[in-house]
Amino acid sequence: MTPQKIRIAFEHKKPDRYQQAYEAVREIMSSTAVTRSRKLQKIAMIIDAAESGMKRRNDRSGRCAP
Repeated sequence: MTPQKIRIAFEHKKPDRYQQAYEAVREIMSSTAVTRSRKLQKIAMIIDAAESGMKRRNDRSGRCAP
């Protein structure tokens, strides 16, 4: 799942996509072909995308982000 898709999922509250983001993190963690630092970079991208989507959702609704 790309960071763009994750951001959109969190922006539009698509629970089925939340599960896909979780599965993407699990897949990254279980990979033995990827270095630890690259795993952390990939997970950070997923978290940043999710937070960006939540912020955009909150900004649109007039609420403050936590």
